[in-house]
Amino acid sequence: MFLILLHALVRKNNWVLIRRTTMAILLISMIWSGTMGILYDYMYHREQRHFNLKQATLASTFISDNAIVFTDQVDTFAHLMESHRVRIANPFNDKFRIFTN
Repeated sequence: MFLILLHALVRKNNWVLIRRTTMAILLISMIWSGTMGILYDYMYHREQRHFNLKQATLASTFISDNAIVFTDQVDTFAHLMESHRVRIANPFNDKFRIFTN
């Protein structure tokens, strides 16, 4: 593909070939990125969400309602906010400035 595009650029007034080759490259890259998104990223994301749910379910047995959880893994314990009215604090985000005042 790139050789065809290079050949078209060397030749004069061959804009049709340049346009078709560019569109073919664009189409192939879109198909490739969509395929990788479905086959790889979706499965990884699904496993990560399942892991986060297992961790939150396990932690919910130790954490009571209206508690505060200090963690830097906010996504892992996000389920606790919905099921147990737990507050999640991330002091690592502001480098513990809230503890020094």
